[in-house]
Amino acid sequence: MKMKKITVRDITLIGMMVAVIEVCKAALSFLPNIELTTFWLILFTLYFGRKILLVIPVFILIEGCIYGFGIWWIMYLYMWPLLVLLVWIFKKHGSVWFFSILSGLFGLFFGFFCAIPYV
Repeated sequence: MKMKKITVRDITLIGMMVAVIEVCKAALSFLPNIELTTFWLILFTLYFGRKILLVIPVFILIEGCIYGFGIWWIMYLYMWPLLVLLVWIFKKHGSVWFFSILSGLFGLFFGFFCAIPYV
């Protein structure tokens, strides 16, 4: 299996995807219960495929640099890759309704799975 090299275009695209996620998160932080990180990760996984595998670590690292590397950061190490994995597995469904329900369920279980590091 031949490894595909990362191009300057890929690095730029990854930077733009992370920037979109971070800007939306910061711009909407004052509004309660509005979160676009899940939306963007689902969308980027569906349209950019394997490039999302490089976006996730960069996003998680930037979150840690901005907000500090607390115990909450540990759950980011498994929650966001889990979302991307679920979208990748069910990518063939392609239904807006399916991914809306997946996003809603992910949001409901987010708090449950985030409690794991605190236990």
